[in-house]
Amino acid sequence: MKKFFSCLLLFAICFSSMYLHAQTYTNTIGGFVPDDGSNNDFPITVSGLSSSTLDSNLGVVNVCLNMNHTYDSDLNFFLISPAGTTINLMRNVGGGDDNFVGTCLSQSASLSIAMGTAPFTGSFLPTQSLGNLNDGTNGNGIWNLRIRDEAGADTGSLLDWNITFDNGAPVPYLFTSSNLPIVMINTLGQTIVDEPKINCTMKVIDNGFGSRNRTIDAPVYNGNIGIEIRGAYSSSLPQKPYGFTTQDVSNNDSNTVLLGLPSEHDWILQATYNDKTFLRNITMFDLFRRMGHYATRTKLCEVTLNGNYEGVYFLCEKVKKAENRVDIATLDLDDNIGDSVTGGYIFKHDYDDAGWNSAWLPPLCPGRFLSYQYFYPKAATITIPQQNYIKAYVDSFEDVLFSDSFGSKINGYKRFISSASFVDYLISNELAQNGDGYKKSMFFHKDKSSKGGELKAGPIWDFDWSLKFAPWVDAEVSGWTYLSAPCDGDVLFTPWYARLMEDTTFENAVYCRWQELRKTIIDSSFLNHKLDSTALILDEAQRRHFDTWGSLGAHVGSPESDPLPTTYVGEVDRLKLFLTNRIAWIDSNLNGHCYLADTVADTTINTAIPARNDFQVGIQVFPNPASEKIFVNYQRADIATISVFNIGDNLIARFIPERGQQIIDVSNFTNGIYLLDFRGKNGETLYREKIVIVR
Repeated sequence: MKKFFSCLLLFAICFSSMYLHAQTYTNTIGGFVPDDGSNNDFPITVSGLSSSTLDSNLGVVNVCLNMNHTYDSDLNFFLISPAGTTINLMRNVGGGDDNFVGTCLSQSASLSIAMGTAPFTGSFLPTQSLGNLNDGTNGNGIWNLRIRDEAGADTGSLLDWNITFDNGAPVPYLFTSSNLPIVMINTLGQTIVDEPKINCTMKVIDNGFGSRNRTIDAPVYNGNIGIEIRGAYSSSLPQKPYGFTTQDVSNNDSNTVLLGLPSEHDWILQATYNDKTFLRNITMFDLFRRMGHYATRTKLCEVTLNGNYEGVYFLCEKVKKAENRVDIATLDLDDNIGDSVTGGYIFKHDYDDAGWNSAWLPPLCPGRFLSYQYFYPKAATITIPQQNYIKAYVDSFEDVLFSDSFGSKINGYKRFISSASFVDYLISNELAQNGDGYKKSMFFHKDKSSKGGELKAGPIWDFDWSLKFAPWVDAEVSGWTYLSAPCDGDVLFTPWYARLMEDTTFENAVYCRWQELRKTIIDSSFLNHKLDSTALILDEAQRRHFDTWGSLGAHVGSPESDPLPTTYVGEVDRLKLFLTNRIAWIDSNLNGHCYLADTVADTTINTAIPARNDFQVGIQVFPNPASEKIFVNYQRADIATISVFNIGDNLIARFIPERGQQIIDVSNFTNGIYLLDFRGKNGETLYREKIVIVR
């Protein structure tokens, strides 16, 4: 009996010691939350923690709240420590349902808050880990629950909330290595805001493709940067996108090469929270480049901010006038007459900003204007004559475009624009069913008259809302996006493309170009291989990313239809299904005819009746020119070998083809001209084609 009571006493001591450290603090006052997007902070003063240092021995383990609110998904919740560390507890959950009743957020929960249903009674994983708060700082002080109502019409009130500290607390995730490059940002105790840029430091770890990158490795860049939050909708998401400039020791802009991209100082670290494949933007940019136009170059990477893991990003070039980007003439302050004032310009059709309103009034949208925004030169530096010139040029184009004689080969729209760029811009955005491509983030550029001078469409930008089975998209992914209702949304759809497609010559050019691209870069096997191979590289990093953000399988970011994939492979397969269905729909619904020479503006379309028909010889080789891989598709069984010879007729590589496709890695080939040689089973030459390797 004595032994029994001794064991019972020991159990009681052990049990009580498990909860000895648990300390809960409560705010019972709460308060009203207006629907104006403002920050509403509800404080709790914490004092007397048994250990003031937040770590695994004593840290935040639980946050609970009760709140009355109609339409839960209007709300965004944050928790801010006395040291200023901020995490996103939950955002836009619950759809149009009401209230939060006994809602607790804990890392010991098994279900993400993003996958719960209102009124969210019980314990859920928060959007960001509570462990990020247990970072060695002092837990005593004022903690704030910040609530922001980001949509109008519905309001509500916080009733109460509490925070619990205990032992066995989660701690920040320790990120040490990756197969992707690593970008490490140190804000030196500052907070990154949406303007102005703050000066801080950045390291970039990149040991080369196929090598392991560790946070302790020697950096390829270790220097100063100026950084700010960027983006419109994307900046409201938990994972923030950043714009930054590389700087010298005096914090002046300084050009540098980053991850092999051409030297410059203006860069973007684009967040991927709204794209659970990480592939949408980088794929579309690559396709537009392969079409022969500039689009921002990208490099996938993983990012840490002040030691905290931030997930998968892609480093990319900011769109700007530069030799290695939008390569147009420089406009100085004294370039105000003659040829000098005719270029170069970059302007946008986007959210309202400094620029001009079109002289053409959209008849279906009374009281509203098409507006265009200065991009280069900037609004602060563009001169009055330059403003007048680019407005007059676009006004003249629109006057002609919406006239009865708009299709005239001499006096019509063709004398104002490079139709080839407009054709490829339309194809890119229709392939992706990208509504934003016709109303927001639209870039146009124009060089001097002496250098061609036509208005060109692009660079393309912003595809993270596209290539998705959204609620307004049917299973066949049908419909022409350029025909969207012109007055919908906060920015008007530009009517240019709908009008251009009324011209038979332009429609034929789109049709012919589509047929050409379907044989090469919009070939389904090419696209699927590209997506699968990049997804394979991302397989390790995606696990960390989704563990951090809890977004896989959840409705976050732009709307998507159920059922949502619950695996990364499922996300990639869903993107491939979208492309397959979209391509099939365009194949069946794109009208037009191909002629040997269908002249559109400055470009002659000769692709419909090639000098040699790929399908007649049963062999397709693309892309050509190439920089990394060449795809050889064939529809014949008599090919025994495929050989690559250099210009000196020396054998570089030989392949025994199988399964209808041969992928040739040319990433180690030097720039130049090579010969692909196809031989039959008896050594006879079946076909030969020159290929060009260029980077």
